Amino acid sequence: MAWSSTYKKKRNASRSSVTWTDNSGAKPAPFAQAIPRYEETRPLPPGYEEHLYVGALWTNTFAMNPDMTEIGKCTFPGLVVMHWQAELATIKLKSMMIYSGIVRVDEREKNGRIVSVPRHTFVVGDGRYIVTDFSQIKPII
Repeated sequence: MAWSSTYKKKRNASRSSVTWTDNSGAKPAPFAQAIPRYEETRPLPPGYEEHLYVGALWTNTFAMNPDMTEIGKCTFPGLVVMHWQAELATIKLKSMMIYSGIVRVDEREKNGRIVSVPRHTFVVGDGRYIVTDFSQIKPII
């Protein structure tokens, strides 16, 4: 499929607009990528920074599930709290978590801009997950 552009110029306009079309004359599909939405990382509680090294043991204070709704280019899903039916959660209350470092993840802001942000990851059970809210987990001291 070959693409061409058609420039429409107006006499007194300072800008021109571009309309992309293919050989059939139809417009291409809109830009659609499965990129998770940007979520601000909550600040770390005092004393947690010293436990952010690879291999540190942590535990969760809530029953959690992987967030499978926004898996796209992101290789690791985030963890969300199960507020109801905690007994059905994938990650049970007080499960052992191992800190596994920081990864960069592409996320989409509200205005559509794609940003690459560092995220903390943890190994829990048989998967590696992103945690953005440190009020839901705590280090094992």
